[in-house]
Amino acid sequence: MEHKLTLELMEKAKQAESVKELMSIAKENGIELSTEEAETYFGKMNQSGELSDEELDDVAGGGCSGEKPDGYVDYLKNEYQGKRVLCKNASCPTCGSQHGIILQTSMTNTGWDDFWCHVYCSTHQNQLIIKTNEMDMDFVME
Repeated sequence: MEHKLTLELMEKAKQAESVKELMSIAKENGIELSTEEAETYFGKMNQSGELSDEELDDVAGGGCSGEKPDGYVDYLKNEYQGKRVLCKNASCPTCGSQHGIILQTSMTNTGWDDFWCHVYCSTHQNQLIIKTNEMDMDFVME
């Protein structure tokens, strides 16, 4: 059965307070997990830090509609990570600046449009301006 792992579903799964609850969330969303798999994923999601791309792929169960070529994720990270950008439709809520820097990227396993850039204010680097997977529409490289 093909399923779509979304950021919303990952956030919901992270909020699970038990292995049983995680299994219930998975079942509600068409994802089959054995008790052993659920225990493993629950342990990984409740450790400090974020899941690696490989761990996200494992949780997703290979539900991607198409294979990404070797080096695809690394290419995108190198293309965007740490780059300065000018946001087209968003600004820093603290100072109003549209100048940002991509301090974080993330990838889910839902298809070709699953690479996300997290743009933070150039001045207030702890202030998120925008999180987007539509880079061409939301910012231009400086």
